[in-house]
Amino acid sequence: MKLFKRAFALLLAAAAVAGGMAACDDGPEDTPSSFDITVEQSADYEIEAPSSAAPLDDVEFTVTVKNPDKYVTGATYNGEDCFGSDGEYSFIMPTEDVVLKAVLADYEEVLSDGALCMGADVNRTVVINSSYPDSYPNNLWKLRIATNWNDTDISQRSYIDIIDETVIPSSAITLDKIDGFDIFGSTGSNRIYYVDICIDTTQISVGETWIQVYLRGNNTSSAGTLTFLVTVVDSVELKTMSESVIIDFNGYASEGDDIVVRFYDGNYIENSTIGGQKAPRYIQVSGKVGADGKMTCSFDYVVGHSYSVDIYKGTEWYEGPITNGSDTAQRVLMLGGDVVGQGSDSTGFDEYVDGELSFVNPNSSLELTVMGTFQEINWG
Repeated sequence: MKLFKRAFALLLAAAAVAGGMAACDDGPEDTPSSFDITVEQSADYEIEAPSSAAPLDDVEFTVTVKNPDKYVTGATYNGEDCFGSDGEYSFIMPTEDVVLKAVLADYEEVLSDGALCMGADVNRTVVINSSYPDSYPNNLWKLRIATNWNDTDISQRSYIDIIDETVIPSSAITLDKIDGFDIFGSTGSNRIYYVDICIDTTQISVGETWIQVYLRGNNTSSAGTLTFLVTVVDSVELKTMSESVIIDFNGYASEGDDIVVRFYDGNYIENSTIGGQKAPRYIQVSGKVGADGKMTCSFDYVVGHSYSVDIYKGTEWYEGPITNGSDTAQRVLMLGGDVVGQGSDSTGFDEYVDGELSFVNPNSSLELTVMGTFQEINWG
């Protein structure tokens, strides 16, 4: 179809030239041997093209987008569509001066398409030299995409398009399935539930870049394309809000006993700060059990993060392994079942679920109950 349109355009141009020449027989003025080519100036793009061309010449030119929030969808000459795509275009030179213009569109965030979905809570602000919580190896950040595929692998036609490789080079990107197999060339037999875009944070630079991800099932027609903005920073300032946790020791500690509690940040980010100071990996609160058998721990909670809670009966935090029958195994206290507090389905809830503590409301409080010692729960 493109070849037909191109041939048709060439015929039209040839007819126009012939008409011009015929007109010259009756008029005093000859058709010029060439016409000027100019570019409609824009801060969003740059066009490289010849300054002139003869009628019927096949004129080729390139479009380079300078605005990282836009992409090129086409180009025109004197309002007519050019041939080509992906920044490389051409047209048949008419018998008149030509003005070239690029046609751009804005990138728009698409976090769900077809079988793919990236949660809005996926942290797309990546810190240089940081690590995703619990990731291995170090200095690896993950952007997780949920899939809906009853498939064993992903097609080789899948791709990732990074718009600004000065921010995130393609060499910094790998793809992993949830089972840990590499996607391309993998013969893994598990159903695909998640795909992780893994970013080597030692290769990235400060800035922003749009990323487009096309993923397709290997044995099905399921596919989807996601578009999202990733911001790379050299450090990130975290927001906090005051929260408190009341611990009911349930008879495992008595009034006046010394207690040390640590809240470990499960979403800790390297090179992050709070109030301009380096953010801690954990927050330690020391105190004593009250007459009611409880203790209140107040701390600055990092918004959007989740914490695990460790409790030790003593004045100083223990070091070393916990072994069966040891004094440490008796002094380490463990919390019990899930607790859900204030919130809603749309905002989430203040909760302690599956050993993870999280808050959505400022100045909130949750009461958690000790269910036993490390010794009791693990060795009886």
